[in-house]
Amino acid sequence: MRSRLTAFLLMLSLLGLASCTPAQEQSLFVRSENARDGVYVFPLGALDSLSSYDISIYGRAARKALKEPELRVMWLSPDGQTFTETVYPPKIGLEGSRFEYRSGVSPARSGQWSLSIRECSGAEPLTGLGIIIKKSDGTR
Repeated sequence: MRSRLTAFLLMLSLLGLASCTPAQEQSLFVRSENARDGVYVFPLGALDSLSSYDISIYGRAARKALKEPELRVMWLSPDGQTFTETVYPPKIGLEGSRFEYRSGVSPARSGQWSLSIRECSGAEPLTGLGIIIKKSDGTR
């Protein structure tokens, strides 16, 4: 009985330590009906300016694959500054498509960042868009 109690307490301790470890990867997906006027908003949480991140964008077309869709990507920094760029992934398919957006990104400031994406082509509807942000080792 005592060994079971010891094993149980050890397991609880390990679970407690695991819950304190920051996530190395987060994945967020926004369905098209939850996009704000066609803008998909992703709160990234607290990003550390001493770390680097790899970011992928993925999406799924609703009726027909989109070839080289125009995606307007806007970063919002913790102090309210914005940076906008346009990217053209090879395609967004019916089965879902993922592409690497940026590798080795180090935020200029620590704090709560957000990323928003607008699909500008408007030719075919999307099921939704998502991002995967993964803490990287700093190599590109």
